[in-house]
Amino acid sequence: MAAVLRVGWRFFTSAALAACLLTGCGGGGSHLWQLISGTAAAGLPLAQATVQVRCADGSVFHATANDFGIWQAVVDSPRLPCALQVSGGSFNGLPNTAVYHSVATSYGTHNITPLTNLVLARLLGTAPDLWFATPDFTAVQAPALQTATTAVTQALGLEAALRQANPLTDAFFASPLDYLDAVLEVMASTLADPAVNKSYAELLVAAAHADFSGFASFAPTFAAKFVVPMQ
Repeated sequence: MAAVLRVGWRFFTSAALAACLLTGCGGGGSHLWQLISGTAAAGLPLAQATVQVRCADGSVFHATANDFGIWQAVVDSPRLPCALQVSGGSFNGLPNTAVYHSVATSYGTHNITPLTNLVLARLLGTAPDLWFATPDFTAVQAPALQTATTAVTQALGLEAALRQANPLTDAFFASPLDYLDAVLEVMASTLADPAVNKSYAELLVAAAHADFSGFASFAPTFAAKFVVPMQ
């Protein structure tokens, strides 16, 4: 079922993008408007959450995630890269109080999750929420993002579970049947496990300082908990 839903989402975004390019999305003919989209989730979808897209030229766009955490925003071509933030909405039927970040260096899929938040902290060397207020995109380059992603996934022992997927840019569906979502869910339960007993805030600080020495038990605990979802 998850695979069907992911294919359906890709078709939806492709169709929306095609329509956008044909119509100009309501703008003049001098700009090329394209789609940034993705999933906002933390093991469960961030339903009806607000996504803020803050781009390099100072422009700001807003979108609302649907009940599955799927969001999309149409952005004018010269504005990239863009900082992404998700907040509000609901998580597991309760008001969501968490705020997560990501970044878009190109059009297409860009997820916003606790894991993308960690990658951004590792890339920037600071808390993503502080950076988002007045983003400086000097360090935001695709190769540097890949390096930061590898550093975080290796430090936390996530590589085998991710199966070479890019947690920032690979489309996924916030469902227990989706392995990317399962990684997020098991990350949360690993932090709460007595063997680790750390908060997400502590993990975020570790990522920003590039020092995961206090999380040596995270990788083996995660590996013991993670079960590949039935597809």
